[in-house]
Amino acid sequence: MNLTDEQFEDYEKETEESGGAREKRQVTKIYNKWSSNTVYYTYDASIDATKKAAIVAGINYLAARTCLTFIESATATNRFRFINGAGCYSNIGMIGGVQDVSIGNGCEVIGTVVHETVSI
Repeated sequence: MNLTDEQFEDYEKETEESGGAREKRQVTKIYNKWSSNTVYYTYDASIDATKKAAIVAGINYLAARTCLTFIESATATNRFRFINGAGCYSNIGMIGGVQDVSIGNGCEVIGTVVHETVSI
């Protein structure tokens, strides 16, 4: 999980205000959501066919079970980009612009893709 500096500061502030007793998944209260439940995404050139198949399956899984609509677009202002990074990670919520979702080696299973994508 990647937090922006602002998200981390808000998270720490809420923890301090609660006397150190934080709620489970508290950080999910302090992120921006995707407009109109529409999530734009694209693929980096580093994503191979196996990873792309897992990503498509993960996106289809989420689309069938949530109110989110996923649209592939390499030009949307706010979009996430699937990359073959060092491990499995993503930001929390929409941070604006192009944000990376890493589906590195060993991450190309549907459950992991769903886990990293649902954080957005």
